[in-house]
Amino acid sequence: MIETSKDARRVAMDYLTHYQLTPFITTGRPTNENRLGMWRVPLLYLDEEIGHLGINYFSGEILAGYSTPIRKLRSKITDE
Repeated sequence: MIETSKDARRVAMDYLTHYQLTPFITTGRPTNENRLGMWRVPLLYLDEEIGHLGINYFSGEILAGYSTPIRKLRSKITDE
């Protein structure tokens, strides 16, 4: 169970590390989306939000339908 914003950030950073994006992308302050049962974690590049991840409260799963696709994140950091 992902109970705190710190937990949500850890899940987001693990996900970004898996796709080798941590040297470029950082996380903003996670928000608690109670009605959707998820955390929303902003993804930042050069201090500008370029996307977000939706993380299920109970399973810690990244919710694809509520998250910016990896290919779109990659294109935003290579366009700079």
